[in-house]
Amino acid sequence: MSINGQKREAAEDILDGFQEAKDALVKEGPAATPAYVPLLNNYTIGLLRGCRNAMKLSQELAETWLKTYMFTNETDSSKPKEIAAFFASHANTLSHNRAICIDKCIELGIKLIDLRKAENKNLAEMLWELWCLFELYFERSPAHKVYENSSGCSLQKQSTKVRIISSPPPVPGKPQQPIPQPQRGQ
Repeated sequence: MSINGQKREAAEDILDGFQEAKDALVKEGPAATPAYVPLLNNYTIGLLRGCRNAMKLSQELAETWLKTYMFTNETDSSKPKEIAAFFASHANTLSHNRAICIDKCIELGIKLIDLRKAENKNLAEMLWELWCLFELYFERSPAHKVYENSSGCSLQKQSTKVRIISSPPPVPGKPQQPIPQPQRGQ
């Protein structure tokens, strides 16, 4: 996978690839060295440590956030650790951007609102409308990422530029509310 001309790989894939090359060299002996040395030249100790650290940090953060927010009243639950471990393993999805279906999330014990249920129809419709608006916005603008805060300030990342907007982009069919501007000296 390539992003902005740079090759990107999952940390787990890098570690697994290194281990696979090491194992092959042990199994096949010195005769296999010419085939594997060029591949192993891409690995540094720093890269391998960085991969391990990134994987460990990701799992620790996910577990902490799950304990803090989703399982806040269940201090003895093993679910945060199990869920974090599932999502931390690239082997479970085989791709960073692969969706995890709702049934799998429920099976894992993730607390969620199932938008397929009739009692959640209104929320499902609102979220679908929001998704369509963002999809349309990103399709027709140079922006590829948008950050907004509760005060209506929006930051948009474009391929080479960052644009700051003092109010969120207008939503079709909804009146836009003016955002109070700070006075000098405040």
